[in-house]
Amino acid sequence: PALSILFWISLFVAGLLLANIARRGWSLPALAAVLWVVVSLTTGVIYPRVIQTFKVKPSEVSLEVPYIQHNIDATRRAFGINNVSREGFEGVTTVTPAELQASAETLNNVRLWDPAADIALETIQRRQAIQSYYTFTSLAVDRYVVNGKVTPMLVGARQLNQNNLPARSWVNQHLEYTHGYGMAISPANTFDQQTGNPVFSVQNVPPVSSDGLPALTTPGVYFGINDPGWIVANTKQKELDYKTQLGTPVASNYSGKGGVEMSGLLRRTAFALRFQDLNLWISSQITTKSRMIFERDVESMAKKAAPFLTFDSHPYAVLANGRVNYVLDGYTTSSMYPYSENAATQQASQSGGLPTNFNYVRNSVKVVIDAYDGSVTMYAFDPTDPILMAYRAAFPTLFHPLSDMSTAIRSHLRYPQDLFAVQASMWGRYHISSPSAFYTASDRWQVSPTTGSGSPKQALTQTVVTNKVGTAVSRTTSQMEPLYQVMALPNTSRQQLTLMTTYVPAGAAATVNGMTSFLVATSDPDNYGQLHAYVTPRGTSVTGPIQANAEINQNARVSSIITPLDQHGSKVLLGHNLMIPLQKSILYVRPLYVSNATTPLPQLKYVIAVFNQDVAIETTLQAALSAVLGGNVSGGGGGGGSTGETAQTYLAEASSAYSQAQAQLKAGNLAGYQASIDKMGQLLRKAQAALTAKN
Repeated sequence: PALSILFWISLFVAGLLLANIARRGWSLPALAAVLWVVVSLTTGVIYPRVIQTFKVKPSEVSLEVPYIQHNIDATRRAFGINNVSREGFEGVTTVTPAELQASAETLNNVRLWDPAADIALETIQRRQAIQSYYTFTSLAVDRYVVNGKVTPMLVGARQLNQNNLPARSWVNQHLEYTHGYGMAISPANTFDQQTGNPVFSVQNVPPVSSDGLPALTTPGVYFGINDPGWIVANTKQKELDYKTQLGTPVASNYSGKGGVEMSGLLRRTAFALRFQDLNLWISSQITTKSRMIFERDVESMAKKAAPFLTFDSHPYAVLANGRVNYVLDGYTTSSMYPYSENAATQQASQSGGLPTNFNYVRNSVKVVIDAYDGSVTMYAFDPTDPILMAYRAAFPTLFHPLSDMSTAIRSHLRYPQDLFAVQASMWGRYHISSPSAFYTASDRWQVSPTTGSGSPKQALTQTVVTNKVGTAVSRTTSQMEPLYQVMALPNTSRQQLTLMTTYVPAGAAATVNGMTSFLVATSDPDNYGQLHAYVTPRGTSVTGPIQANAEINQNARVSSIITPLDQHGSKVLLGHNLMIPLQKSILYVRPLYVSNATTPLPQLKYVIAVFNQDVAIETTLQAALSAVLGGNVSGGGGGGGSTGETAQTYLAEASSAYSQAQAQLKAGNLAGYQASIDKMGQLLRKAQAALTAKN
């Protein structure tokens, strides 16, 4: 009614002003102004406040139910979380032999190598860069079929690093050292037991493939992540591919269509002016067939091809059809979706490629960029998205149907991290279907806090928002990054690439509460994009990531191993705390690496496993799993290790605990006596489990 009154008053005021044209006085305009102010204040401020105070507040929930329901429904549709499959997850503290057998492949695919910059990326850089002028800018977690089995892999392209050329001459920078060469692909679920280093399925220069992975027939990497600067390809100067072990250079000439052909003097002059480089104009090495390649960063290329899209901040390399390809996820977004809530980007752990203000998003485009010829191909991944439909009508040749994408590329599409992070953040609130429960927010979740990967001393970090006078008005803890893992969904057997995060109850106690749910997105071509929410029973405490990490930190054996390793020029690094669903229960696995503090080369030395409240740290995954789960557990990690030695270690520690208990009993320390006896019992159970695994 307030808007209707304002509408009619506006017409009346307009009539008064028109009438004043004939009268030419001040009385009618003054009357119109006063009338407009009075009505605006009455209907726009006083009336709503009276209604809010005397009608809405006494029965706020019942009156706002239909509007809350509109908000829930619209937000779910706008963020693509309206079809999340909700399933119960018991979170029991025991596991049966049958459940272990059903989870054998999942345990075998546990990701032991963390792709973080200071862990696996550092190791692969030092092991596989080969030359100082090559570099790996990032590693992606993907899946490849190794000897017939879906296997988690770390994948990176070997790119050019112009900052480390042997000599920074003009010819070296722009004509000879023009490109990177090949890839490194390493199984993330295994390692060399003797050295603690990763093993490789694609490695070296020239690249060699093994384990059934396809050969890399076109290994040149002219385009990649981060722009190494402009070059002129296919000149009279041969372009270095690599050097043999004897130091003999192996060179080639570019034969792709990337860049701009230097077909005449006018173009050479234009580029010489653009880059302020006279050599482009006078060099005798450049021919009319040479190609100027100056836009080489794949994300920048995609943005220039479709500036109306936003792109995920995690482009990744794929080996397909004998070539290095980069895959990017493109988004359409809007801030105008009716009744939808704005994205909680401040709470999402990873939303780097998305805008800061939007209430609608679709991963509507997949972009494939060839690392050799720079061709940019955009595929309409969600042809039903109305925003993409409008762009396709405006640019009919820009977007290809998904059916045009090669099978090899399509088998490596991943559910995007930035989108999933925002969806996960929104689902923490919008999983609530009841308007009244939504209003009270009594069942609200938040993504679990985490310390991430890095030093064992690393604590939870907090972001503090203050007001103008410096008083803290809100605090947010660092949240779990969505993690890619190859595993089977609970109560299924099929191994597939998943993206997962976990939830705890929202609020100040989030850092100590157990897990309430975990959200999983699938990436396989035939069931891509399915979201599954597994919800734990109310009133049941299921160990969450922070609780599991606390169990690790306070475990005496873990501390006794880490302390001597984390000194005297060495440092210990921990990978992400991986949550592994085992049919009805939860297992946590955290790899431990040792590196040199001055010349980092992280090596995998131990694997920590947490089940219920049992913690084990062993030199292999299988030994750690056997210790906490019992029985002969199948697991990856480069073999089972010496379970006999493990059992002897536990028995020796149990004997020591018994001696401590007797000493504390004589001293009258009954609490210490009981703690030592409990510790002895736990160690004896682990020794029995290790011996069972051996037999």
